[in-house]
Amino acid sequence: MINLHSTQMEQAVIAALIGIDSAYDNVSNKINADVFYDERNRIIFESIDAIKKGGGTVDIVLVAEWLESRKRLEMAGGETYLMNLCANTPASLFNLAMYVDKVNDLHVRRNALTALEQAKDQIQHNPGRLAAEVVTDAQCELSSAIQPE
Repeated sequence: MINLHSTQMEQAVIAALIGIDSAYDNVSNKINADVFYDERNRIIFESIDAIKKGGGTVDIVLVAEWLESRKRLEMAGGETYLMNLCANTPASLFNLAMYVDKVNDLHVRRNALTALEQAKDQIQHNPGRLAAEVVTDAQCELSSAIQPE
């Protein structure tokens, strides 16, 4: 059985986005905050995304300042998490696309599993609902699991 999230992979994406100026432009159309399992990484990505969409540049100081100004730094793990992430995680443009693909794939797997668990629950515990409806709903949920958000 595979693990349905990889904090290490998420951190590698974040480290690259903070540490390599062109990284965001290379992957911004392939990733969004929702794919991050770890809330800290999701919040940090949201800050990077907002800074870049606002025309700014990204580095660890600017990300920490953005988070602090919105009272979100502690939710993002604090300065210690941010500093450790950038200091201890390799930032690689070479592997960034692969890391993004993997983080996205794990997100799809989590969404698909949730849809299947909900369908299973409906089939087992909701006898008043037609099985065909449950299957149709599950198909819709599974289809939406692979669509970018």
